[in-house]
Amino acid sequence: MLEEVFVPSRQNVHGELYGFVQFSKVKDVGKLLKVVNVVCFGHFRVRAKVARFDRNFALGGKRDRDGKGV
Repeated sequence: MLEEVFVPSRQNVHGELYGFVQFSKVKDVGKLLKVVNVVCFGHFRVRAKVARFDRNFALGGKRDRDGKGV
């Protein structure tokens, strides 16, 4: 299930557009990456990676039992 999409107005250091997508209830991350990495929008090809860190944990610090930031 697609949760959230964010596409900033700026480009990365290589001049490429980028964005962030959050999914929930993913059973097989590898399978999702294979499917998403073959998607194209016009002449733009999607390149997906798994996030290196959890945004909520990085911004909020500690987590409570529900998994939400405190």
